[in-house]
Amino acid sequence: MRRLLRICVLAIGVVAAAGATRAQEAEEALATLVADELAIEADSRLVADGSVEVFYRGLRMTASRLVYDRTTETLTIEGPIRIDDGKGDVVVAEEAELSTDLRQGILRSARLVMGDQLQIAANEVQRVDGRYSRMNRAVASSCRVCAGESVPLWEIRARSIVQDDLRQRLYFEDASLRVVGVPVAVIPRLRIPSPGVERATGFLVPSVVTSSLLGNGLKLPYFIALSDDRDLTLTPFVTDRDGRTLGFRYRQAWAKANLSFEGAITQDQILPGEIRGYGDVTGSVILPRDYVLTFDILGVSDPGYLLDYDISDADRLPSVVSVTRVQRDEIVNANSVYWQSLRESEDNSTLPTPITHVSWASRFAMPGLGGEGNLEVQVYGAARASSLPNDANADGVADGRDTQRGSVAFDWQRTWISGNGLLASAQASITGDVYNIAQDGSYNGQFQRLFPVGALELRWPFSRTTAGGALQTLEPVMQAVLAPQDNSGIPNEDSTLVEFDETNLLSLDRFPGWDAVETGPHLNLGLNWSHATTGGWIYSATAGKVLRVEADEQFSIASGLTSTVSDWLAVFQLAREGLAFTNRAVITDEASFTKAESRLDAVGSWGSLGASYFWAVADESEGRDIPSNEIFLDASYQVTPAWNATVLGRYDLQASAPIRAGVGVQYRNECVAVDLSLSRRYTSSTNVDPSTDFGISVDLLGLGNSDSGPARTCWR
Repeated sequence: MRRLLRICVLAIGVVAAAGATRAQEAEEALATLVADELAIEADSRLVADGSVEVFYRGLRMTASRLVYDRTTETLTIEGPIRIDDGKGDVVVAEEAELSTDLRQGILRSARLVMGDQLQIAANEVQRVDGRYSRMNRAVASSCRVCAGESVPLWEIRARSIVQDDLRQRLYFEDASLRVVGVPVAVIPRLRIPSPGVERATGFLVPSVVTSSLLGNGLKLPYFIALSDDRDLTLTPFVTDRDGRTLGFRYRQAWAKANLSFEGAITQDQILPGEIRGYGDVTGSVILPRDYVLTFDILGVSDPGYLLDYDISDADRLPSVVSVTRVQRDEIVNANSVYWQSLRESEDNSTLPTPITHVSWASRFAMPGLGGEGNLEVQVYGAARASSLPNDANADGVADGRDTQRGSVAFDWQRTWISGNGLLASAQASITGDVYNIAQDGSYNGQFQRLFPVGALELRWPFSRTTAGGALQTLEPVMQAVLAPQDNSGIPNEDSTLVEFDETNLLSLDRFPGWDAVETGPHLNLGLNWSHATTGGWIYSATAGKVLRVEADEQFSIASGLTSTVSDWLAVFQLAREGLAFTNRAVITDEASFTKAESRLDAVGSWGSLGASYFWAVADESEGRDIPSNEIFLDASYQVTPAWNATVLGRYDLQASAPIRAGVGVQYRNECVAVDLSLSRRYTSSTNVDPSTDFGISVDLLGLGNSDSGPARTCWR
């Protein structure tokens, strides 16, 4: 029978911190020893034999034999030895000789498992000063070695590996990297953070880039942990076509603020002799009284840079500074936006920028009337760098137009429910605007508008449960809107693009901005249907139409709202966990499409799929001289637990030409991640040329803080 002895071995524990009480010192020195047999020899040797277990300060050690010699203050341990610190680090050895304070000693034929991932095997491990562990003639790897295999997928062999417990670093001396046993690189010195360290100065995963535009190059990011709240990442990128780029990212966090600054500086042969680059500063600050300041300031040296270096395909860059406060019944927002256009057809001096907008909105109960009221006050201003009062670029707006606007809007809504389930809602709103327009030969001066609107809405939902347990609902809806004509003469600049969909079928005003308002009496009609099964499938559909007394010519052709009788709105959706499909269309009475969009999203253990189709008729007011007809695909497939394939494509059906295409393959197991990608951009302009890019990156998981992937299957 095993005996459990609780003994006080004062020499085993590390001396308690200075200033600790004697009671604390005694308690910290206690260890629990479990063994089949225990003997005391010559009053100076404690011998534990058979299934030895020692528990000390969260550490658990097992061995076959332990001898404590009080005269020499040493522990002699015979294996197999296993030491587990309870935090993911495990040491296995055949035999050990340690000082009783565990600060000095040797472990022979040892293997160290760090962070449940990185394994280091060594002929012997020397423990020095309670801080360093020196592993001689060592091999490190995080790969699983299956039965019948002699070497891991990759390994690092070193003359010695030193673990620094204080700095949480591993130092390799005279190391070499081997892949399936074949030496591929010699590394005289290598330093990596210990597993579990989240932020440590050092190199990150490099990547090889091959581009038909840039040439062949290498990206080698270097991370610098400046402090607990600051870091800097520098990414040199050198190509064989004399391209030299230094990418950077600086981050800092405070208790109530954060800042990030990233960008790049480049010299290349695309624009010889010029300094190219971009910068993006983002951050936020929590201000007093629950206000939040946010900013995102973005700039680029030339129109083609972001596309050339595959940073972004945006062709208009906004820089935004805003102050916001959001409360239960109130929203305060002030922001300023500066636009930089990269489009060939646009001149930045004729764009309304900067745009400044300040608003306050509040909702409240309406005493006497019942229901809910909303009040909003806005101040808006937009200026152009150009001073030309005429439309020289033929975009429909004077090149130098400057606009200031002040607006006050009030609306009220109340709903009643009858005994038979009929829902009736009354809405009313009134908006007052004052505009001041300068540097415009057609609209110079001040404009005022007072615009009231009233509406009555009726809904009558019906529902039933089918024999199979599915819930079905059918809801006819109608909204009658009374609105006057707009004779103010205010030019429409912020509401040129109008989408007719299920979200604004019942709406007092479908224009997204403030310049244009929906005029004249009109009737909004719709029918909603849904079907929810017990298996989790949800089907829904919406059909709608707008009837007017007089046509509203402010709407664009593509909106489907120009005539006295609008086009049909038809929407169908189905959804289940991991799957969503939406088809939305605006259809004429002759069954031709004005606009159509289909979107499929699916995700599961097999991978993910995102696919969409878009069609729109030509409409100059929306910037389309010809119809738009495109398909888009973004999919990934988990071929095996380790292999994943991706595909990306965008195709212009109208021009019968591809816009972008890409494929990728990723392999990831417990010790390595390999990412291969191939992409092609077909579009071209005076700013950018078509390009083909190939990228490869290899990450040795377990070195540093890389998360492991799925373990490989051993077939033997």
